[in-house]
Amino acid sequence: MPASLLRYLTLFALLLLLTTGTLSYNIVNNWLAEKKSTLNTLALRMQKRIDTYRFFTYQIYSNLNNDAAVGGEDSVNAISLLPGVLNATTVKRA
Repeated sequence: MPASLLRYLTLFALLLLLTTGTLSYNIVNNWLAEKKSTLNTLALRMQKRIDTYRFFTYQIYSNLNNDAAVGGEDSVNAISLLPGVLNATTVKRA
């Protein structure tokens, strides 16, 4: 009788450890999935902001170039440094 009781208690302890390990794995996996989703959302929002910034800067540079060509006094030259990066230099005529 004591040997079977010890066997059942050992089996119960093993099942308890297995259940605890499975639940811990599930909790950590869900936490990591939530963090991944948060980072993905943050990256998408940042990309939208960058795209909006580029769109408005392209419009500003094109308006400056058009205004300078019409006015004739000051001209703005947009120099492409990298794809998507511009440097505006103003040339003043004396």
